[in-house]
Amino acid sequence: MKPSEIFLILGALGLFFVTEAQNRPDMQEWGLQRSNHPGKVKLSLDVRKTKGLSRNRWQQTQDVEWAMFSGMKSEELDRMVHALKFDIVHDAGTMHCTGRTGLGRASGTFTFEPNHAFADKLRDMGYASPTDDQLFSMLMHNVTLEFARKSVEAGLRASTQELIRMRSHGVSDDYIDKTRASGYPDITARSLIQFRDHGVTTEFLRDLQASGYTLSPSEVVELRDHGVSSDFIAAVRAAGYKDIAASEIRDLRDRGVDEGYLRALRDHGLNPPPRDLIQMRDHGVDPEFLRALKDAGYGDLSTGDVVQLRDHGVPAKFIHEVREHGFNFSPKEIVAMRDHGVDGAYLRKLKESGYGNLTSEKIIKLRDHGVD
Repeated sequence: MKPSEIFLILGALGLFFVTEAQNRPDMQEWGLQRSNHPGKVKLSLDVRKTKGLSRNRWQQTQDVEWAMFSGMKSEELDRMVHALKFDIVHDAGTMHCTGRTGLGRASGTFTFEPNHAFADKLRDMGYASPTDDQLFSMLMHNVTLEFARKSVEAGLRASTQELIRMRSHGVSDDYIDKTRASGYPDITARSLIQFRDHGVTTEFLRDLQASGYTLSPSEVVELRDHGVSSDFIAAVRAAGYKDIAASEIRDLRDRGVDEGYLRALRDHGLNPPPRDLIQMRDHGVDPEFLRALKDAGYGDLSTGDVVQLRDHGVPAKFIHEVREHGFNFSPKEIVAMRDHGVDGAYLRKLKESGYGNLTSEKIIKLRDHGVD
């Protein structure tokens, strides 16, 4: 066989497969099984559609109300083998279903009949007229006439597609109401979707408002993305930080300042500025160390001095011993002595030997020369 003939055959086969794929009927299948929620049934859909050279598949499982079923009762699921024919009726359209049961389960195929009267009502409300595919999505995601009207009344300025997206992302009538009551009367559909995607609860919004924070939706989302919770905000306020910016709360959380750290600060009566607190946390300064400094008479140190003491491994005990033995050295001098191996026992020996008035430089020199 000549190469040209082979290419002609392959080309013909390719044309045949493309044509066959284009002519292959779309499949729309359903499945039912018992739900754990009273009054509901678990509905699974498997929709496969071919458009041109592309073939798409869409699957979804959700609990739906038995009240949506027309021509079928829940007890029919328990029959061993039983033919079914029923409708799932919704504002957006009707699914005409046929199939069979089988011991608590059922399956079959369906066709979808769009409700164009519903589409007309949406258009009257100001929405763009939905396509038949959008109407089917509205049925699956329970976009009702009531929900569409609610969105208009709430001023969400939602598009037809955003109506579907809101429902598919878990936005309910109750979520809309509580969000608006939490200080966001002018919230948009896009922001609500963003809130739901990032785990923003209405309780979190309410707690922000109660704490005096009126933030933009993007700022709220940023806080949640950084792990800020209602409990953390409460801990921040309880520790005495009532007027700090949302960005500072975010930074505290990012740097590992948690509820326990803030609680310890409060219990020790400490309240360093947020910026200083972040710097100290970065260098491993804990509330107990700050308290020890305060008890030793070093409560007014700058953040830089505190960090320097911590970075050089100066224990709180040594700072106490400096004061206990009658010495009054600066943080810089304490660090220098510690770096040269001067400890509390050495200072005590110097004092007992009559050298209680030495400067830090002389103490270091004695220590470096091995004078015990």
